[in-house]
Amino acid sequence: MAPNPEPVIVGPNFGCGGVPVVLTTEEPYASYAWSDRSENPSISVGIGTYTVTVTTTDGCTGMSDPSSVVVASSPVASLQHQPDLRSP
Repeated sequence: MAPNPEPVIVGPNFGCGGVPVVLTTEEPYASYAWSDRSENPSISVGIGTYTVTVTTTDGCTGMSDPSSVVVASSPVASLQHQPDLRSP
């Protein structure tokens, strides 16, 4: 009997500008069941904590540790011009 897989989620844990990040696993598997209900090998996600349960071609299943993702807004610069009030 084959051992149960131990999937590891890879991908950035932080995104900027409100752009989602892509998570996948270190190794390929026969099937995927992500905590967001996706069954794709990789997912595009926003803020949250995600896990994946995978199945090998032998029918063995395993679940990853949770992976937390933070997606921040783009920073906004605020510039102000202060006139020179000194007398010439």
